[in-house]
Amino acid sequence: LLAFNTATTLGLLFITMLTEPGILRTVTYEEYGDENPDVPVRIVSHVLLDGREYELAQFRAKFSRFTENCIENFDHYCPWVGNAVGKRNYRYFVLFLTSSLT
Repeated sequence: LLAFNTATTLGLLFITMLTEPGILRTVTYEEYGDENPDVPVRIVSHVLLDGREYELAQFRAKFSRFTENCIENFDHYCPWVGNAVGKRNYRYFVLFLTSSLT
């Protein structure tokens, strides 16, 4: 039973590591103010999907500073698995945690 649990935990670890977390293509714009037109006031990013632009909030998307990508349903970056946890690998991450605690 211990060998099965260890193999399951390691398998889920590798699946979580290798599964792409839900990277979204983005378009970034710089907005300039009236006071100093040479310095951008803020940088705005939108998700690009099927030629249309959407707000990041519509996908619960955030930028991961570790992977430098925009991740859909971004939860966090996990140093244990060396990957961001997002929409496409969240279930494997939860199963990995559950199997490692039992």
